[in-house]
Amino acid sequence: DPLAAADALPAGRAEARELAPLCVEELRRVLALPTFAERGDMLVHPANLPRVDQTFEAMVVWMGEDPLLPGKQYFLKQSARTVAAQISSLRCRVDVNTLRREGAPALAMNEVGRCTVTTNRPTCFDPYAHNRATGSFIVIDRSTNRTVGAGMNMLKLNEQLARHGL
Repeated sequence: DPLAAADALPAGRAEARELAPLCVEELRRVLALPTFAERGDMLVHPANLPRVDQTFEAMVVWMGEDPLLPGKQYFLKQSARTVAAQISSLRCRVDVNTLRREGAPALAMNEVGRCTVTTNRPTCFDPYAHNRATGSFIVIDRSTNRTVGAGMNMLKLNEQLARHGL
């Protein structure tokens, strides 16, 4: 059956719809119907749902002149959605020459670290290895509006398997 239900995430507020392969005009007509999706929501197939959460693990490369400080407020932009966020904890810094992990209170320019990110609203994401578009993000300084970091979502394999019922 070529029909499949689609949902809008992260909030799941859109009605389930039967979507067939549509030409552009038909798709515009279908999407013009009232939905409760907001800018930045993703239309997803129920068999391929992203994770929706406010906290996730990520690898971040820091590009800002000021160091990344856990607890500081930033904006996180992923695809078309921008949310307030903070790096709630910095688990380790990765030495890019040896790939050794070491403790660090902050990340300086051009350093890479594994951290926990917390957003103020639920966010849809996949592991970067599965989907680069929904598994990556940029970090924006709230006071200067400059991009200060880039990150990759790091879901663990067992979380991926559980999400797909395996």
